[in-house]
Amino acid sequence: MRPEDYIRHKIRQLLVEERLPVSREKTKRIGGGVRQEFRDLKARSKTFPSALMKDLGVGALGGRKNYENLHSLVDQAVKGNEIMAAAYSKPEYIRDEFNRRGVLIKVVGDIASRDGVFFVRHTVRGAKNAKLIQFNDQVAIELLGNDVVVYVAKTPYSWNTMPTEKEPSPEEEKKPEKPEKPEKEEEK
Repeated sequence: MRPEDYIRHKIRQLLVEERLPVSREKTKRIGGGVRQEFRDLKARSKTFPSALMKDLGVGALGGRKNYENLHSLVDQAVKGNEIMAAAYSKPEYIRDEFNRRGVLIKVVGDIASRDGVFFVRHTVRGAKNAKLIQFNDQVAIELLGNDVVVYVAKTPYSWNTMPTEKEPSPEEEKKPEKPEKPEKEEEK
């Protein structure tokens, strides 16, 4: 890539990030029992994750960053499965006040918001088990108002909370560096 193309790409990327909606709400915990259909979905996401991904219409994920991969996953599932399409709107990028990036999925169908969290949670679990999601970070799937937010977090329910020392901001996270090989001592 030519240097001027690279600079243009970075400028466009910054402009798009500035336009991301900023959420000021905190996520809520969900309670209550789990219905049988969610127990079955959980079992399927563990035992037959590739078949679940095929049924949802999910293929390879094409994002460079973790939150882009999550967006790609949910977007493909909503577009590729008529049940998901009836329950959710097209996912959107969102960020919180502390610059965490995530995916907002509006629940538009006749399902309860807490059920929407369960469906997305098992979709993400199935993608991890099918090795579509290549990162090992924890993914938080939580209620944000009446919608579902999906984001990478070190601790659950950290949306719109001050990052702790344990939790670097998404922009500060770096890929693990390869350890340097010790120099061999010359034999005398």
